[in-house]
This record gives sequence, structure tokens and C-alpha cells, in this order.
Amino acid sequence: MTEQTQVKIVPAASLSDDEVQRLVTLINDAYARHRWLFPNPRTSVDGFLPEIGNAEVILLLVLPDSAASYKKIVGTAYVHTDDDALYFGMAAVDPNWQSRGLGGKLLETVEELARQRKLAKIRLLAAVEIGNEAYYLKRGYKTVATLDCPPGTWDALSAHKRVTMEKQVSQNLDKEG
Repeated sequence: MTEQTQVKIVPAASLSDDEVQRLVTLINDAYARHRWLFPNPRTSVDGFLPEIGNAEVILLLVLPDSAASYKKIVGTAYVHTDDDALYFGMAAVDPNWQSRGLGGKLLETVEELARQRKLAKIRLLAAVEIGNEAYYLKRGYKTVATLDCPPGTWDALSAHKRVTMEKQVSQNLDKEG
């Protein structure tokens, strides 16, 4: 990959209508492979900002070629402080840009952000059946809670397991001394 990736972290409230539309398209395209369980689009233009509230949005940007007039958003997630953790949600990488390490770059960005903010850990929710738990376990996250969800939860067609996962990013922040 010759393209340079740039990370930008912005308050959700500062996103333009065009950026929201581009993010919603990217997120729904990335989540489309899970339609066998979650048949509805993950988010919508009208629902995106209300869902993430006062969070910050991480944007992974590339300028794919000199003809592009704007940087292409190829990955995204949102973050907000959740007690002693940085909550990480709605992570997505453009399907055309997957398998290039961009998911890992999102995780590295979130982990560094937590350290900078002196938060002890990262927290996220994942659906077991679509492989998210296994993905995060390989990256050092631990499952701290499991919830059996009936059909209809997150608009799912069938029952599924939702897990809360955490990764410690700083050893000394929640200990004195």
C-alpha cells in the first residue's frame, strides 16, 4: 500500500453533513457482511449522531490518488470516557480497505488515546457469533461479561451472545503508589 494513512480525532458535533453521510455509508458497508444475523443497516444519517452523543470520532483517512479532491475515510470508530475506561464502539473499515492493518491502527489509536487521558483500560461490546470476540481476544482483550440476547436485540434475527470486553492499557493508573 503506497497510500499514507492519517488519523484524525474530532468531536462528533463538528462533523459536516457530508462527513456524516460518508461515515454512515462506510459503517453500513462494513457491517453488511453480518446481515445474516443483523439484517438492518447498522446506522442511519438521522440516527448516527444521536446514537453516539458527545463522543469523539476517529477517522482513518487516505488520499488514494492525486485526482481525489478530499481525503477518503477508510476507517472509523467512536470513543467516549466510561468511568475508568475509554469506550470504543461502531468500529468499521471500508470493505475495499480491509486486510491492510487498518483495524489494528484503529485499536492502536484508541489505546494510545486512553493512555494519554490516563484511563486504565479500553472497553467495548462485541457479538460472539460474528467473530468479534475472537478478533479482540487475539489482540489482548478479555471478556468480562456475557449476555444472552434474545432475537430482536440489536434487531437480530436470532438469539446471540453479546460480550463486554476490556483491555488494560496502563498498569499503574488504578493502583496507588
